[in-house]
Amino acid sequence: MFSWTLRIAGWIIGIYAMLKLAAATGTVTYTKVFQAWLDQLHDFLGLGFILKPLTQAVILPTLDFIRSFDIPIPALQDHWQQVFVLTWLLLAASARNLSGSVPTFVALGLAFFCTLLFCVAAGTKPVGSVAVLFVPAASFAAFFAILFVLRGDWRGALTLAASVVLFAAAGLTSTTRVGIDPVTPAAVVFGGVVFFILVFRLLFGKGTLSQRLQDPDAATGLDITAAMLGAFGLATAFADPPLF
Repeated sequence: MFSWTLRIAGWIIGIYAMLKLAAATGTVTYTKVFQAWLDQLHDFLGLGFILKPLTQAVILPTLDFIRSFDIPIPALQDHWQQVFVLTWLLLAASARNLSGSVPTFVALGLAFFCTLLFCVAAGTKPVGSVAVLFVPAASFAAFFAILFVLRGDWRGALTLAASVVLFAAAGLTSTTRVGIDPVTPAAVVFGGVVFFILVFRLLFGKGTLSQRLQDPDAATGLDITAAMLGAFGLATAFADPPLF
């Protein structure tokens, strides 16, 4: 029961973050009442009660300290919080299901650190930049690279470390905004792939349907699909002007 409570809470928080990010990218605008409701819930559903003090006490002073060495770091923009929440939900699910011999609390702490580091970096780029896609992807590669080191798999760790460099460099060296919002089409493709994998695992996986639902990959796919469908439904219902 407790695990399902946590999963449903994750769905709700993920839905909220996707709704806010869709508005930030200009993909959709909401009715005034719905937008006001989203703003009121930021401290709770947007994890503002955690991220605001963390930003003021740790993140901004750290960025100022780095700037003191004449390293030009742009101002941190608000969309980093939505990117962080979505990336953290995905990476936390991976940490919980795929940590293997590494203790779960260690994997979750590592996932939090990797997500925070790279999503703050993404937040120094405009919301229409490809950094919003590539830099959070680097957090996944960094997480699994360190996880492989803890498991003693140095070859896998080095391969993933190269991915960290590639993803981060592709995002942070981008100096131009793309012509369209890059987040929404990427989310649609990602959601479609996850949904296809989920349906395939449920239809053709081993064991009964109940056993297939307990599979870590299927459970993660179900969580992602539920959150994305919920966000799409609410965005469609409260868009102004209508999406369709």
